Amino acid sequence: MRWSWCFVLSWLLPGCVAGPTESPVSAAAILDRSVTAEHRLPLVERADLAGEGAVELRAALHVVVWSDRHALDLRVAAMDRLIEHDAGGFWRAADRWLNRIDDQAMVDAVALRLVRDGRTGSLPTLVLRWSRDPEARIENRQELLAELDGGTHPADRLADLITEGDDRATAAAAWALLTAWEGPAAARAALADWSRDNVWVRDLVAAGEVLGRLPGSVEGWRRLDTLRADAARWSAWASAARSVHPDGRVELALHHLPVLLNAEPVRRRRGLDALTQGLDAALAGAAVVPRADTRSSPAAVRPGAWGDVLLALEVVDALKLPGVRASLFAQADADLANPRTEYGGVLTWDADGRPVARPHAPQEERGDRKFVSPPVLIKAAHTGLAHYHFHAQSYRSAEFAGPGPGDYAFTDALNAPTLVFTFVDRDTLNADLVFPGRVVVDLGGIKRPS
Repeated sequence: MRWSWCFVLSWLLPGCVAGPTESPVSAAAILDRSVTAEHRLPLVERADLAGEGAVELRAALHVVVWSDRHALDLRVAAMDRLIEHDAGGFWRAADRWLNRIDDQAMVDAVALRLVRDGRTGSLPTLVLRWSRDPEARIENRQELLAELDGGTHPADRLADLITEGDDRATAAAAWALLTAWEGPAAARAALADWSRDNVWVRDLVAAGEVLGRLPGSVEGWRRLDTLRADAARWSAWASAARSVHPDGRVELALHHLPVLLNAEPVRRRRGLDALTQGLDAALAGAAVVPRADTRSSPAAVRPGAWGDVLLALEVVDALKLPGVRASLFAQADADLANPRTEYGGVLTWDADGRPVARPHAPQEERGDRKFVSPPVLIKAAHTGLAHYHFHAQSYRSAEFAGPGPGDYAFTDALNAPTLVFTFVDRDTLNADLVFPGRVVVDLGGIKRPS
């Protein structure tokens, strides 16, 4: 993750450092990336964090620590100096910034120092960061957690954060780690030993009663929060889940529940083979756009889970509706006219159960090849068919058809399907339905209504 160092300084100082000071070691010199890290390392070690210009120097060292633009050795040295000067201040900054850095080596360095210094109070911060990539460095992380917690088994410590903590975000992160470290079956089995006095545990138990797959990520926990917030709708979703074909119960996941409620009952009772044959028939003859970038080739072209095939069929049906297509083309035209951002939204249902393409403004504008989904859209997607966005740089954007690496990463993080619409010509949008794991169903082209 990259930021201007002025942005970080703005949190630490009333204003951003404008240039070098008169002290022998200046903040500007420490931050000057035109100079090698090897030459800046002595400046970090010599910086006077208590004398003249100390406020600016401490802020500069924080920038070095929390910005992935700087070399690892320099960052570790800056961390050591800050802890030496004011350990409490450093770990308060860590609570704010650790979850925002991407460099795994620096995350490891901070974790190692946290354990070495016995900072048990910062464990929630570490768990939150680890939950961003829960399957990375599992053995190393388990050893660190056990050492920090006096030899307690890591799974037991994570269970404590879920059942005894008072922060839902930390509990969600701990659940994601527990699922990755112990496996989904063991995480599900652990629920039997947990007190039902905890609302989070009750939510997981309720999900386990109707799902074949419990949410195993932080985003999945957020989706569960959304679905459980409406007791009446949860009851309806759960009832629909109990009526599906046996093929559906094994892999049924949270993102399938809203689909079940809006799918025809006869379709819910069909097995996986019948649903897959129906999807193949629905897409027979679809005009497929060749992919220009083979690096973005899918791993598979059909989902294997019953609920995902059902969802794909519902998307195909929704895209046949003139009202849905008219809305999508209007949004794509608006996207084309605005070079500052891509556009997007959620394919969902209105109050009467009719499919609609509901647009959402981006959280921020980052150029014509990126759509930044606002939290309200992510939450709306929890109860919808699929999140979508457009590739609409021109009416002839076939070379950009299909998901790119960023689209795959977003779909995996969302842990639910997404749609990518690309202009092939003025009156044709290519539609690709993307599932986690680089599974892409090419739905062919949809036409602008007359």
